[in-house]
Amino acid sequence: MSSRAGVIFNVLNVLLVWLASFLMIKQNQEGFLVYFFTFSWGFMDGAVNTHTQQLLGFEFETSQDPFSVFTSV
Repeated sequence: MSSRAGVIFNVLNVLLVWLASFLMIKQNQEGFLVYFFTFSWGFMDGAVNTHTQQLLGFEFETSQDPFSVFTSV
């Protein structure tokens, strides 16, 4: 997957998480939506983290410096 496609995928993923969050706030009770909410947050976290690691691995000359800063922050 190219970097541009990854960015578009992550933006769509964040919009899905916002939708799940707003629906959870509106419903304010347990049900199937809880599972969708937690899955969407976890999936988004993994996708954004993987994309960030990919960018750090290919955009910088050294691999130690950007990963060290990312992990520290």
